[in-house]
Amino acid sequence: MTHSQDRGRVSVASAPKTRQRGIVETWTRSTQSLSVAIARLRHFIHSRLELVSMLLLAIYVPVLVLQVMANAQMVSMTSPTVVERNLGDPERGLERIAAENFTTIEHLDALAEDSETSDILRLVYTHTPLILRHSDVFPARFNTPIGLYYDVTQSTSGPATATTIRYFLWLVDEAGGMPIESRLAKFGHSMDRELVYRVTLLGDEVVGAYFQAPGHNHVSFEYDGETRPVFTVASANNNFRRVFDLELELWGLGLLVPLPRYETINAPAHDPDFAALAAREVWEKYQIDLRNYVFVELALPAQGAAATISVRIDDRWYYLHEQIGGGVRRPGYNQVGVNVGYSVLPGDISEVRVIAFSEQEISLDLLRVSIYPRSSVSA
Repeated sequence: MTHSQDRGRVSVASAPKTRQRGIVETWTRSTQSLSVAIARLRHFIHSRLELVSMLLLAIYVPVLVLQVMANAQMVSMTSPTVVERNLGDPERGLERIAAENFTTIEHLDALAEDSETSDILRLVYTHTPLILRHSDVFPARFNTPIGLYYDVTQSTSGPATATTIRYFLWLVDEAGGMPIESRLAKFGHSMDRELVYRVTLLGDEVVGAYFQAPGHNHVSFEYDGETRPVFTVASANNNFRRVFDLELELWGLGLLVPLPRYETINAPAHDPDFAALAAREVWEKYQIDLRNYVFVELALPAQGAAATISVRIDDRWYYLHEQIGGGVRRPGYNQVGVNVGYSVLPGDISEVRVIAFSEQEISLDLLRVSIYPRSSVSA
């Protein structure tokens, strides 16, 4: 084969490859053009969506603000009268726990059978639970029970009267559960109040009983009222379990016999000696000085509107909702603690403000503002 023939063969063989390359280049350019078109379309749509979003936001935000303003109701107290709390003696508090709030089964039975005692009180004493002791030392140095407190509700239908008694165990502190800072903010004190059990009676007959098990679960149990129920603390946050006779025989631990007190009148959080005991324990365990708090007492309506509380000292505001992650919702009496970071004098507090959010017309009552005096000793 001659050289010229070779060139001709090469030329003929290369022609299809040239056409294929042209097709590929044309396809690539078409694909690139389509990609550019899609990108431009996306940019067009995105820019329009941004414009629509901005327009919607411009409309929605003012409407939301107006709605919040329409539902917000505010009570403000400028230059409030600030009460310096009276702290008692923590050692006297321990003595009073043993002497006043606990008794013997014989004494409790005698009160339940006393004909001069009111019918409701006789029911309260008759169904008072017993508490299994965890140690031989009582009152204990930390987390000690303060006492058992009760409330009573009654409803009447014709000749029948239903009575429900709820028994709460108050303790100076708890070993777990809600963090101490949250407890002080939400409840205005460091004590722990836990439902032990509730019993409902129709006349003198027990028709239902529930105790508070770990996890704050209310568990029904068989109870005929013939023998007192026995419970013991079964969780770090002071929930309970039942205790049976066999367990008492095996462990041989003693029982605490509470002398129940009416909670509305005798709540431990307002007792100077018990408050001093709690203040000392908070300092020793957590190094928290209660003199750094402003305590606000208020009444919220039955509708349960969420309320935020703030305190102004000089030109700075301190907000409760920043410390507990939201507002207070409990209907009725509330006591909260606002941490301001340092001890203040009564004249330092310029204003206290409560803002509640509700679609209904509600009433808000600021009851009292108080602090621990600088002269009080936490430790």
